[in-house]
Order: sequence, then structure tokens, then C-alpha cells
Amino acid sequence: MASKVVAADACVLLNLLATGRAGDLLRALDTSLIATPLAAAEVKYLAGTPDEEGRPTRQTVDLAELTAHGLLEVRGVPQAALDLYVRCAAELHDADASGIALAVSFGVALATDDGLARGVAAREAANLELVGTLALVRKGSEAIGVDQEGLVKLARNLRTRGNFLPPRQDPDREWYQRLLSLST
Repeated sequence: MASKVVAADACVLLNLLATGRAGDLLRALDTSLIATPLAAAEVKYLAGTPDEEGRPTRQTVDLAELTAHGLLEVRGVPQAALDLYVRCAAELHDADASGIALAVSFGVALATDDGLARGVAAREAANLELVGTLALVRKGSEAIGVDQEGLVKLARNLRTRGNFLPPRQDPDREWYQRLLSLST
């Protein structure tokens, strides 16, 4: 079992899967994820390669491999955190609100790139650690020792398969954009 647990929202979970190296990154970080059933249910598809006529395709996502390797556990919001969940759900989608409640109830970091969710989380739980997709990808790839060609591939997969654009305030935004510029 990993020594660090992070509650992930659907987008971060999907983004990690989009890299094609989610398991490697999480193992390198000695981190496992927890997600609510609401968040896990939203993780359905990655963008696939266009078909022969150039139309977009989708690739079905399977969380079973992460779950089987102990890197993801789907957990409901504990009864004690339901009031927090309801307060957060007044401003957020249920899946995002449940992620905040899950992180707070288990005393773990919350992985989200959503600005509104970050704001609500900071207001509701001032001591809650917030992490984003790029922090996990960057730190994990550094721990693995991914070379520049591999980093470019990770960034390209994140952009094309996950349709990921980092928040403007993300401290790793320039790192990611530089990698994307190398891939063209």
C-alpha cells in the first residue's frame, strides 16, 4: 500500500490516465488515490485517434487496473462528512463536492484543477492540501527519471487524450507548455 493517499476528482483521475503512465507515476510518488463513486462514474472516455475519415473517436477508460494494483480505491463519503458535502454541493457539481468531503474526512490532500472547487475547498477546509494534475505528473516523472522525449510524449498524451489545459495559476503551466511546444 502506498504511503500517501490523495483524494482525486474525476478530471485529475482522467488526466493521469491520459498520460498512459498513471500507474508508473503513482508508484513513483508512493501515492494511491481515493475517489468517490460519483467521481469514478464520470471517468468514462479518453479521446482516441481520429478514424479514417478524420472524425473524433473515444477510448473507453477502465479503472480496474489501478484498482487491482492498489492505486485507486472508490469510497463513499462517510456519514460524518455529509454536512460538508451538502454545503459544497450548493456551489459545485455533486462529484466535486463529494471529493472535497472525502479528502477532509480522511485528512488527505485533494487533487483538482477546478478553480471553483479549489476555492470552495479552501474556504471550507483551510488546512486542506490542494494538488493538481501537473504537480503529480511532473513530480512523478522526475521520480521515475523520464527523459525529455518521454516528457514530451506524456504532455502530448495529456493534451490530446485528456484534452487537458492547465489553469492559468498552475505553477507548472509553463513547464507543460514548453513540453508541448517541443512536440510540434
